[in-house]
Amino acid sequence: MGSCGDVVTAEAIAAVSLLREYLSTLETRFVNVVDLFMLILQGEHSQGLSNREFKAIFTDDKLVIFNFYSYPGTIHPLTYRRKDQHNLHVQEYIKKGDTDIPLELAVAAIDHVSGLGNKGAAAREANR
Repeated sequence: MGSCGDVVTAEAIAAVSLLREYLSTLETRFVNVVDLFMLILQGEHSQGLSNREFKAIFTDDKLVIFNFYSYPGTIHPLTYRRKDQHNLHVQEYIKKGDTDIPLELAVAAIDHVSGLGNKGAAAREANR
C-alpha cells in the first residue's frame, strides 16, 4: 500500500491496519511517497529513482495499491516506462461526498490479491 499526500496517507495507514487486523496472514508494507517525481525513471527526471531503487521499495512481483486524490490517470504516466509497473493499482478519488476510504482501500487490496476469493465484496456489503 502506498500513498502521496497527508489525508490519503492517514487513510492508507488505516486500510493497512484493517488488513493486518482481519487478514493477518496477508503480508503488507506501507510506502509514503513525499515527492511524486521519484516515481519517474531516473534519467527522465533529476529526482527519479533507478529501477533497482524503485524495485527495492515497491517490488516488481507484488500488488501495489496506491492511494492518491486526483483525476484518473495522474500516476501511471509517471511510471509507464518501469518494468512490471502493471502491478501498480492506483486507487484515485475525485471527491463525490462521503465514502469510507480506508475500507475501500482494504477491499481494493483484497479484490486484487489472488487466492482470497470474493472476500473484498463480502466486506464491502457487510459494512453497508
